[in-house]
Amino acid sequence: MRTSALPKRFQELEYDQRVREVVTLGLRARHDKQAAQTIAALADGTADERWLALKSCFGSRDQALILRLCQDPSRAVQRQALKLLARFGDDQAIETCLARLGPKLQSLMLLQL
Repeated sequence: MRTSALPKRFQELEYDQRVREVVTLGLRARHDKQAAQTIAALADGTADERWLALKSCFGSRDQALILRLCQDPSRAVQRQALKLLARFGDDQAIETCLARLGPKLQSLMLLQL
């Protein structure tokens, strides 16, 4: 059985508090290796954990993680990643993403721009 990548203190929080904490974690990850490792562990976790890793990008602006999650198996994670890439991605990241997506998701992505 896999253990959760979510720190224990996060597990005890309500959803909105948890999201605020991961955004703050994302801000710290810009300069804190341990925070970055926690986000990386979340990004390799369950769909819920990947969702939180994606939410951390509101703080970190990590285009590489957003781009990776644009191809997530979870449609919810994938679509949220497309929205975040449209918001935070540079032209090169958006172009890379569009090249990887099928026509339906390309249209969705273009609508976000």
